[in-house]
Amino acid sequence: MPELPEVEHIVRYLRPRVTGRRVEAVAPPALARALVGRTLRGVARRAKLVLLPLDRGGTLVFHLKLTGKLWVRAAGDPPGRHVRLVLGLSGGQALVLEDARRLGWARVLDDAALAAALAGLGPEPLEPAFDLAALRARLAARRRSRLKPLLLDPAFVAGIGNIYADEVLFAARLHPLARAGDLDAPAVRRLHGGIKRVLGAALAARTDEVPDQERVGAGGRGAARRLALAVFQKDGQPCPRCRATLTRTVVAGRGTYLCARCQQG
Repeated sequence: MPELPEVEHIVRYLRPRVTGRRVEAVAPPALARALVGRTLRGVARRAKLVLLPLDRGGTLVFHLKLTGKLWVRAAGDPPGRHVRLVLGLSGGQALVLEDARRLGWARVLDDAALAAALAGLGPEPLEPAFDLAALRARLAARRRSRLKPLLLDPAFVAGIGNIYADEVLFAARLHPLARAGDLDAPAVRRLHGGIKRVLGAALAARTDEVPDQERVGAGGRGAARRLALAVFQKDGQPCPRCRATLTRTVVAGRGTYLCARCQQG
């Protein structure tokens, strides 16, 4: 599933390719009235949402969900089998949304609706404002919460999904079921460092090239291996830190991967 690094990668790929282009056609036509004749003013991200502000107000918003991908292709290229939306753009290009599971969506929101949609999101974890003090304060407000469900809650911190929650907790040597209120000061520092380090490294490993999007979406264990993850979907393999066997459990209904020896905090 696309999480913060994948969505940010897509944003950086799209920005130089679609900014300033005018929408000339839309297929299927449900969004045509809202988009045809409008110019895409840029590309941004908030949490896992891709935001394309439009001239004369409003924003085209994409949520890629599990398997969504966004490409820029020549307008005459044949559509793929999973194409959900095609925006014909000025200059002979097309912005294409593909989604094998058909869970992703695209909507045009006016400024008030966009503000309402974003109002409940927590801070961006890679922004400077998300410092150690900010994390400490947010943990103190959610003392009874278990760590993995907390990291998955977009109201607590934006953009971390199932994959990177496991990777962050492994990096921080913290158990997914540990309670926020039980963390001592060194554990909070490890958690903050793990969030910054894991997400930052995942983003830094990407370029603006198209093929990296093949890693976005449902790809099973092969996709996880290509992402060079430490624990996610690696149950039965040796821990890269202590060599104990990595295990899988279920936390808040989500498959969860960890080292029970390392992650005792």
